[in-house]
Formats: sequence, C-alpha cells, structure tokens
Amino acid sequence: MYFLKQLSPFLFGLLFYSMGFAQEMTKVRGKVIDADTKEPLPFVNVTFLNTNTGTTTDFNGKFQLETKWAGEELQASFVGYISLVKKINLGSNQTINFELKTTSVNLQEIIVRARKKNTKTKIIPQWP
Repeated sequence: MYFLKQLSPFLFGLLFYSMGFAQEMTKVRGKVIDADTKEPLPFVNVTFLNTNTGTTTDFNGKFQLETKWAGEELQASFVGYISLVKKINLGSNQTINFELKTTSVNLQEIIVRARKKNTKTKIIPQWP
C-alpha cells in the first residue's frame, strides 16, 4: 500500500505527459503556382490560420508542413497576390495545392517638379 502511494504521483504525471503524444500528426504538402501563368511561386507564406505554425515555399513553389498543432485552415499569401485559404483534414497526410491570382492597386498620377534655387556660395576665411 505504501509503495502504491509513492508510485501514484509518478503514474499521474506519466498519464498527463502521454496525453500530449496522443495528438495525431498533420502532414500537408503541396505547391503554389500563379493562376495565370502556371509558374511556381517561390517564398510564398503558407500558414495554419490562428496559429504560429507555417513555412515558405522553395524555389519550385513546393512546401511541406508536419505538426501536431495544426489549424483547420491553411492560408497561402504573397505580396502582389490575393491570399487564399483552404480547409484541411486534421491528423492526416494530404496534398493541398494553391493557385494565387494577381492583384493590383491603381494609384493617382502625381507630378514632380524641380525648381532651381538661387544660392550663393560664401567662402568663410579660416582664422589663424
């Protein structure tokens, strides 16, 4: 009985420690391409929404994520493109490909004028 009382905190801690390993791994791989040209997009941010887990695509537009702390949605975002979000299946291996569409911002025209400023150069003598 005494031995069981000594062992119970250890078993209790082991139970909670092992619960952390009960979560299943979510593995997502895929490719991000331009929707118009079908060219791969390097350095695109690919993240699970509402988490700190993510990666960037390589030179060929490919990415791979493997984590226990995945979100239910995966987002691909890149400057000059509209961000895209897709749902994923938690705890499984899957391939998710993105086709990002370009976006543009129209700015108003501005005119830059240069003026010649009349300045005289003044030579200041040095004191000995």
